Parts: sequence; structure tokens; C-alpha cells
Amino acid sequence: MTGRAGEATPGGTLVWPMILKIIAFISAAIPLFLFLRAVFGSKPVRENARIKEFKKQLNLAVTIFLVLIACLVAWAAARLIWTWM
Repeated sequence: MTGRAGEATPGGTLVWPMILKIIAFISAAIPLFLFLRAVFGSKPVRENARIKEFKKQLNLAVTIFLVLIACLVAWAAARLIWTWM
């Protein structure tokens, strides 16, 4: 049996707050991972190319973060509409 937000399951644990914490942790870790990969994971290249690669990685991180936020907003809106039905 799954619990609603803030409700405990039969095991006594809260379901949705933990899932939201995991999503928040992942969304916070993505930019850090991409930054470290851009700085340490690439072949030695000129600084200009390194800056371009960093900007690409940063754009990707921001895009992923915004998609996660959009998914959460869509989920919240769907849940709100579902309660009105």
C-alpha cells in the first residue's frame, strides 16, 4: 500500500517526502557531476575549448534541472486537478 504525501505506510515510513528528497539530491548533484567531468574528465585542450565545454555542460545541467522542475510542477498540477474531480 502506498501512502499519500505525509502519510505513513504500514511499515511506518513516509513515502513522498523521501522521494522528493531523493529528487532534490539528484538535481543538486547533476551540476556538480557535470562540472567535475568537464574539468577533470577531458583531454588536455586549450583554455578556450575548455570554457566552451564547461558552458555546454552548464547548459545541459540547467536544462536537466528545469525539466525536473517542470515535471514536478506538472505532477502537482495533475494532482490538484485530480482532487477537484
